Amino acid sequence: MAQTNGEELLKELDQVLTDCTEQNASADADSSLPFETLEEYGTDAVLFSEMSLKMLNRVDDIFYLAVKYNRHSSQYLKTAVQLDKRIRYLAGSCLTKIALEKNEQSFPELSQLTT
Repeated sequence: MAQTNGEELLKELDQVLTDCTEQNASADADSSLPFETLEEYGTDAVLFSEMSLKMLNRVDDIFYLAVKYNRHSSQYLKTAVQLDKRIRYLAGSCLTKIALEKNEQSFPELSQLTT
């Protein structure tokens, strides 16, 4: 369940970052993309550490974007809402990490997630 929630949050955050940092591409650009085969899609389960690291990196991205805006602007408010959601997700990841570490698992890539 947490992974699905994380995937949804990552997709939503990707959209926010795209809206804030890039111009919308025309519909014609998508029609010229090559066909992708089923083998090109990853079907392996996403590990806890992978999803948490992706979220941590995206939170850093949205934070650095947010500090560029005036705190009264609509863009700042939009990024602040996204930060709130993602930090809450990372708080759960932090607790999960602690519990897994008590069972002798190690996550050096998530050293930034601490209580």
